[in-house]
Amino acid sequence: MVLSNPPYHTDFSVAKMFIEKGFNRLSIGGRMYMVTRRKEWYENKLKSIFGGVRIWELNGYFVFMSIKKSRTYANARKK
Repeated sequence: MVLSNPPYHTDFSVAKMFIEKGFNRLSIGGRMYMVTRRKEWYENKLKSIFGGVRIWELNGYFVFMSIKKSRTYANARKK
């Protein structure tokens, strides 16, 4: 499992690295959880890497959970 609260008040380079490196370190079936105040960018990025994401909204924050189902990024499988 990877749990992350990336700096959402800056550009997305750190969050992008967290998501991509986290995916690479997870075993199949592993989960990544992220907490942030922004939704759209994280939702799109997690879908493109993991192939899906589940989102909960709590007190102005979004909690994202994605499960690694393949060894390759989802967007790489579509090509």
